Amino acid sequence: MTPLPRFLALAVAIFYATGLHSAVPSAVARWEFSAESTGTWTEEHKVSDKTGAGTLSFEGAAPKYHRARNGMISVSNVKADDCFLLSAAVPVLPKGTEVDMSIYLGTDKEGGPGEWVCEYFDGKTWQQVGEFTVKKYEQTNETCFVRSFQLNRKLKGGRLQVRVRCMKDAENPAARAYLMPSPRYGAYLAAWPRKSHGSLHVLILGNSATSFGGSYLALMEIAHSQGNRISMGVNLKGGQTFGQHLKLERTLLTIAEGNYDVAILQDHSGAATSYVKDPLKNASVMENCKILASQVRKFSPSCRLILEHRWAMPKNDWYGYGSAEAFDADLTRGTALLAEGMQAEMSPLGPAFALGREAGLPLYWKDNAHPSVLGAYLKSCVNYLVLFGEPFVEPVSDYGLDPAQAAKCREIALKTYETYKK
Repeated sequence: MTPLPRFLALAVAIFYATGLHSAVPSAVARWEFSAESTGTWTEEHKVSDKTGAGTLSFEGAAPKYHRARNGMISVSNVKADDCFLLSAAVPVLPKGTEVDMSIYLGTDKEGGPGEWVCEYFDGKTWQQVGEFTVKKYEQTNETCFVRSFQLNRKLKGGRLQVRVRCMKDAENPAARAYLMPSPRYGAYLAAWPRKSHGSLHVLILGNSATSFGGSYLALMEIAHSQGNRISMGVNLKGGQTFGQHLKLERTLLTIAEGNYDVAILQDHSGAATSYVKDPLKNASVMENCKILASQVRKFSPSCRLILEHRWAMPKNDWYGYGSAEAFDADLTRGTALLAEGMQAEMSPLGPAFALGREAGLPLYWKDNAHPSVLGAYLKSCVNYLVLFGEPFVEPVSDYGLDPAQAAKCREIALKTYETYKK
């Protein structure tokens, strides 16, 4: 992705005129912050796409602005009612327009602002769409907040505005609120004026293998482009196993929201392989899978459970396996056993990544472990097919990626899914 010359963020925004197919959004904006970014966040207090049509800013009484070497933007001296503001230039949006937003927000552990509310401007007043808390974890202090909602009235103002407002003064004025840097998407905003013909409420739990590249956002875009709507409950925290997720307050609260149609569950990369190598020694892996499944079904009794089949990763000579094939073999056996124990379906991501490697697609981040944005897109294509069980119908969202590579991902995903169904 080419750095923009004037702004500290790689802010990718795609804007379209409203069309006849639900695949055509009025706005899709993705803000990604990276070390290669340059700009004037500390002077202008906003980041924007190249044309200025999509803008992220911070509005406050007397905030102080900061930028880290990795491109992460932050503010300190945050007071109650200060807010991050996401906005995009749009045509007239009809009542019922479906809007998706996400913010990957963190705060310093030393008394940073932790309680936030998300609101959108309906042309007259600010309407609340959800509250969330940035939890103080042992190693990280971030929350990925995702919300989908519908406009309650026709929007004529030419700009869609969503704000994330601080509800209380920061305990420590020097503590910062920050947006997560690349390869995660710090913020996201999309508007879809055509009503979807199908919808699912989906729970997504995972770690960095889900947050890298924003696969959950790509999944929403793909679904919208196919005339389907996905609303989400999400909790992502790097490095987590299911056992650790069961100890996270935010995970338990997200599960307890309930009424999910489907849960997509992504365990730590070593869970399936450690279990298949020694089921007795690593019996806790299976036990945690079963407890998590039971917890989800407690609040969503009819929920479909989908366990993600992880993919082989090149790092450290395929994590000591010596080959992708050997690594994939253990992942396949282990995931099948765990899925059976959970009474869950599998999403065959591993086989899809294997085909993607054969096709020469750049599916890995520079660390050779996490997915690239293209890898995240492939993951989302597979998950979409597992969720809805129907082939793609053109046009399909390509998530801002190279159209040829995105099309190849969809081809691989469909081939993998059709094989898996058999």
